[in-house]
Amino acid sequence: MQKSMNLIAALALAAAAAAVPVAGQAAGRTVVYKCSYHNPPPGGGLNSPIFFKVDTAMRTGVVYDGLIKHVFGKPIPVSVTVDNDKRMSFRWVVHGIHGTENGRATTKMVLRYAATIVKASHSFQAFSSFDGADNSFSGHGSCAIQ
Repeated sequence: MQKSMNLIAALALAAAAAAVPVAGQAAGRTVVYKCSYHNPPPGGGLNSPIFFKVDTAMRTGVVYDGLIKHVFGKPIPVSVTVDNDKRMSFRWVVHGIHGTENGRATTKMVLRYAATIVKASHSFQAFSSFDGADNSFSGHGSCAIQ
């Protein structure tokens, strides 16, 4: 019962993310992608589903997933770094993540992301890394236009 309630709440929040306006939005310019990872690595902040709402004319948008929901409770800005006929790429940063290191509470951490959606196939790949860490995480999956 609790799992189904969490799923219902997550879907409601995802719908809310799709309704958040993007700065400079005009009719016919906004696209919303719902992306899901296939077997994301644990601990890298790669959460499914992830939503991108983009004003393609202004090259601005927002991103929303479970981690962003936990830290901010609402979508955050995403930078559109590439938007051409083949792909759309994004970068964003999540500040204020609480974590532990060797069993001890750490200060708030910063997680940096980069992602690309291939427009023809709607395939999706993302990378994440914590500031100051030697390792990074990657995941791939697919997206649907909402």
